[in-house]
Amino acid sequence: MSSTIPERVPLGTSTLNRDWYLDVDTASSASAPTWAGVFGITNFQYTISANNADDGDFDSGGWDSSTKTSQGWSVVATVSRKLQSDVTPAAYDPGQEFLRTASDQYGNAGRVHIRWYKNDDAKVEAYDGWAIVDWAPQGGDRNALDTVQVTLTGQGARAAITFPGSAA
Repeated sequence: MSSTIPERVPLGTSTLNRDWYLDVDTASSASAPTWAGVFGITNFQYTISANNADDGDFDSGGWDSSTKTSQGWSVVATVSRKLQSDVTPAAYDPGQEFLRTASDQYGNAGRVHIRWYKNDDAKVEAYDGWAIVDWAPQGGDRNALDTVQVTLTGQGARAAITFPGSAA
């Protein structure tokens, strides 16, 4: 059996992880969302995890086999807790505060509608979904900055969406 080798074309410019944006729907309405940016992100990870079940049998000649039976998603972001510079009285970022407040709730009150997208030149990765919030302050010594790890665990499918338009 013969096959050809694909032409190898060098890739160009690397993309940056800091190009990921996260927004939260403060109206919690899939039909009429009111998006607020979550600012102060210092670390961002988006993952999909698969649940694979063993579907091997005696006829496989001793080789294992698996089938994906479900999958889940999560977004984990570390945010820097900073006060807004142009607001009196002092206030935290509204997007962060919405997530912090939701993390104390149970059931539907603790669910948030989010979207996350990679704001690079390609503008092809953009997703939307509902998640529960885990808000975990990171603490530290006397010289540490105030940071929080926010884990958004998907509830149901995440959807690929059209890349959001720019703000006016």
